Amino acid sequence: RQLALPFHVDGRELFVGSSIGIAVFPEDGEDVDTLLKNSDTAMYQVKESGRNHHMFFAPHRTALAVDRYALGIELRRAAERDEFLLDFQPIVGMASGEVEAMEVLLRWKHPTRGLVPPFQFIPLAEASGLIVPIGNWVLEQACKQLARWDAEGAAPIRMAVNVAVPQLRQPGFVDG
Repeated sequence: RQLALPFHVDGRELFVGSSIGIAVFPEDGEDVDTLLKNSDTAMYQVKESGRNHHMFFAPHRTALAVDRYALGIELRRAAERDEFLLDFQPIVGMASGEVEAMEVLLRWKHPTRGLVPPFQFIPLAEASGLIVPIGNWVLEQACKQLARWDAEGAAPIRMAVNVAVPQLRQPGFVDG
């Protein structure tokens, strides 16, 4: 609690945060290097979960972090391997019972993991900066599909596409 209190230096009010990772001897390591590595791992998990608290080292969280890291590397290759696909979910009007629009949903069909749920890969895409190129791919593919439906003589339809904030901030996005 004391670290959360402001302190003054040269007339300025400063605040300090603390993220503390804890490893316990001998459960989490029997030598200094292992204990430091495991406490460092716990500290980074504190930072990922919101900062300014403490966390004890837990091997299962390390396994989750390793898996998340591996998934992030695979996500970088997903587009070039053509592993993304779009799912068009109809939006049906309550009164008319007719399809009034389509919601465009991104799916990742991983070669060994199968369908990776969006809650697993979208945050990774946002954290890694991949959300912009992935989002651009989604928009391009959705427009191509809309053009195909139009060429086939389908009735005009609206599409709803989720766009990430970093994508909206790209120069020319709104104009293009």
